[in-house]
Amino acid sequence: MQDFKMSLIEHLSELRTRIIYAVLAITICSLVAGIFWQPLLSYITESVRKVTAPDELVIQLEDRCAQYFDHLEKQRSDLKQPNGPRAVDREGLQSCANLWALSSHLQFIHPTEGFFTLFKLCLMVGLLVSAPLVLYQIWMFVVPALFQNEKKYVGYGVFSGVALFYLGSAFAFFVVLPRTMEFLSGFGAPYLVPNYTIANYVSFMFFFVIGFGLVFELPLVLFILAKLGIVTANFLSSKRKYAIVINLTAAAIITPTPDPFTMMTMAVPMIILYEVSIWLIRWFVKKKPEAEFEGGVAPEKGA
Repeated sequence: MQDFKMSLIEHLSELRTRIIYAVLAITICSLVAGIFWQPLLSYITESVRKVTAPDELVIQLEDRCAQYFDHLEKQRSDLKQPNGPRAVDREGLQSCANLWALSSHLQFIHPTEGFFTLFKLCLMVGLLVSAPLVLYQIWMFVVPALFQNEKKYVGYGVFSGVALFYLGSAFAFFVVLPRTMEFLSGFGAPYLVPNYTIANYVSFMFFFVIGFGLVFELPLVLFILAKLGIVTANFLSSKRKYAIVINLTAAAIITPTPDPFTMMTMAVPMIILYEVSIWLIRWFVKKKPEAEFEGGVAPEKGA
């Protein structure tokens, strides 16, 4: 009984140590993100700034403002004379103001929105960057209870899961998100002009990126189910039509906006990953002969 109590205490102590290490990893990564918040914010908002302030619009803004201020400089002497014009060229000033409004950056409409959004941004980046370190702490806590062959499978599974999550997140951020923002921001043009807040965009971006990261875990989930004998490649192939419907439904639920374009950007990769999973299972999962025949009995040799 005493030995059990000691082992339980040691177990809880090890759990506390691993939790502390995981929290430290998240905190340090979040603090580093906070130190470099300006380049970080500029980098993650690049896709939306290209939509709300394209390069040609900024160049046009600079040219118009330069011309207008040259015009003001020429009128400077006249403005000082008693009989000179008392009003500036309001049309030119309004043109510059309109162009500047169109090329403005992300805004915040609540006094604390900017601060808490940046805090949320740094925390989320810290979580994403420190995820391998956190998983390593979980691994170090769980691994003593595993057999040698279990360690190998769990290790492969954790590594594959992390790699697939980062692959999906990178695909979403670098490929899908810019095109999605361009497509969504074009609705109603030229009568509607996109004017996003930093809180809305950061929430949309992280929901989008994390959603794609989780979707890319589909091959790993199906592979594990196949290794456990729950599904087979033939079963998945026969249920392809249902899988497509389920993927479309899941994409409609997961995507942060209801438009069909964003939904399809997630549904199409899910369908492709489903097909990839079938081929991976065919190649790497050994078939159970009795599972391929009705009644679970394989035919005799020579039959």
